[in-house]
Amino acid sequence: VIHAVNPYVLGSGGVFYARLLGLPLVASYHTNVATYALYYRLGFLHHPARWWTRQMHNRAGLNLCTSEATRAYLLSEGIKHVRLWSQGVDTRLFHPGKASLEWRNELSGGHPEAPLLLFVGRLAPEKGIERLKAVLRALPGARLALVGEGPARVGLEREFAGTPTVFTGLLRGEDLAAAYASADAFLFPSTTDTLGLSMLEALASGLPVVAAGSGAAHEVVESGQSGLLYDPRSEGALVAAVRRLFGEQGLRQRLSRGARTAAEQRDWASATRVLRGYYEEVRKGR
Repeated sequence: VIHAVNPYVLGSGGVFYARLLGLPLVASYHTNVATYALYYRLGFLHHPARWWTRQMHNRAGLNLCTSEATRAYLLSEGIKHVRLWSQGVDTRLFHPGKASLEWRNELSGGHPEAPLLLFVGRLAPEKGIERLKAVLRALPGARLALVGEGPARVGLEREFAGTPTVFTGLLRGEDLAAAYASADAFLFPSTTDTLGLSMLEALASGLPVVAAGSGAAHEVVESGQSGLLYDPRSEGALVAAVRRLFGEQGLRQRLSRGARTAAEQRDWASATRVLRGYYEEVRKGR
C-alpha cells in the first residue's frame, strides 16, 4: 500500500508510483490549498487547485481526512471514498505537569503574575492571528505569546509592536510542552484548519481552548466543557469569550480539567489501529 499525504506537489509522486507499480493507494487530506491561495493573493489558482485536488484524490482507493467538517467539504467537491481518520495526541508529552515558572516568565515577558494567553502554530495569513490584538486591548494586563514561525512573522511583529506580546519562534519537544502547560488559555482564531492539532496539544496540557466556532473546532472543543467557541464573524465575540474565561469564577479551572479529560480520549494507539485497518481494507480491495 502507498499512502500519499497531501498529493499536490511531492505527494503526487505517491499517486504516480501507485499506478506505475500497481499498488493500492490511500491518500490523506490535511491542507486546504485551494482556500489558502485566496489568502496569499493567488486567487487565480483557486479553481485549478480544486480541480487538481479532485484529480489526485479520486485516483485513491480511500481518501482520509481528520474531521467530519472536512469530509463534508471533500464530498461536496466531488471527491469519492472519503473516510474519517481521527487524530491522536501524545498525552504523556503534553501534560499539565510540564508547567514551568521559568517558561511562564519567558512567555509573559517577565510578568508571570499576569493572565497569559497562548497561540501555537504557523504564523501565516490564513490563521487570523491579528484578531488577537483586540483581546489585548480589552484585557489590560494580559500577556500574549505567539509560538511558531511562518511567512507572516515580520508583518505580525509590526502589527503587535507596542503590545505585551512575545514571539518565541519555533519550539519542539519538551520546550513546546512546557510552553503549553505554563500558559492560562489557548487562543485559536483560525477558520481554515482541517483539524488544528495544536488545539489537541493544548487540551492535553490542561489549557482551556478559546476557538473560532467553525470547521473542525466543533469536533475538538466542547464549548463549556473543554473550552469556549465563539462566532468567528465577530471580533467582539472573541473578546467576550476571553473575558468570560477569566471573569467567571471557577470557569477556567473547570474547563482546564475538562480539557485534559477530553484529550485523554484521543490516544495515538487508537488512531494508528484505525489507520492500519484502512490499509488492510484498501489492500483487500474492499
